[in-house]
Amino acid sequence: ACRQAIGDFSRLAEEVPHALLFLNASSPASAVEVGRIARESAHTEQIVVELTEGLVDQAEHLVYVVDELRRGGLRLAVDDMGYGLSDRHRFQLLAPEVMKIDRQVIARCVAGDRGARGKLKEYVALAESTGCLVLAEGIEREEWLTDLADHGVALAQGFAVGRPASAAELLAAGR
Repeated sequence: ACRQAIGDFSRLAEEVPHALLFLNASSPASAVEVGRIARESAHTEQIVVELTEGLVDQAEHLVYVVDELRRGGLRLAVDDMGYGLSDRHRFQLLAPEVMKIDRQVIARCVAGDRGARGKLKEYVALAESTGCLVLAEGIEREEWLTDLADHGVALAQGFAVGRPASAAELLAAGR
């Protein structure tokens, strides 16, 4: 599945040079395998490996995995920031290119929760201090996009932005 996604994405990346492909890695073995397959692509700089909690929970392997992925020219993302093990310490340890803020934080923020808005402001400032992009997960309403952009969120993922689709489907649809 990973090899197919990367192959399809390579065709999409030719037509949409700013496109990014996000791939989840939940164990050291899966992260190394994703990295190995992704290095075969001509577009490694557009491939982002999401480091999930399952991987971060195995801290003894984390430094090796991150070094291996970076040597391959891949970008890294901290997934689910603000939930579980995804915190400031993990972010600083990994120094990712993308911070994915958990959908629960986002939902509370757009609902007006002051604590969540403070947390979002803190995360955006942390990301900006390192040149990291901020991506909001779980965007379900278009009006959320403006509010989040006003808070410094550069990227969005969710049904308001688009339904999940393969690169082949996006190419066929002309997106």
